[in-house]
Amino acid sequence: MPKDKKINIRLTEKEKNIIESKSKKLNMTITKFIISSCLKDKIVIINGLDNIDTELRRIGNNINQLTRLANEKIITVIDLKELRMEVNNIWQLLKQLVQKQT
Repeated sequence: MPKDKKINIRLTEKEKNIIESKSKKLNMTITKFIISSCLKDKIVIINGLDNIDTELRRIGNNINQLTRLANEKIITVIDLKELRMEVNNIWQLLKQLVQKQT
């Protein structure tokens, strides 16, 4: 369905900055953010997940490097299957948290 209707609103500079900041944190356009805010139940911003995401990616990269070295018989490593499962569980919990909050 084409979006051919327009609504103009007036805001203070502070209100505009808040809306821009929130939409940017959610990686949404201002239009999408405002429509989602008005038509959906709620939008929750969870701060700090970027840091967790970065750390989990680093852990995952380290695990992959160790696994590769072990498979090439360059190093001998203890079984990392349990650690991989735990990291995967953390990813799944984070995904569920984000899905529940949006």
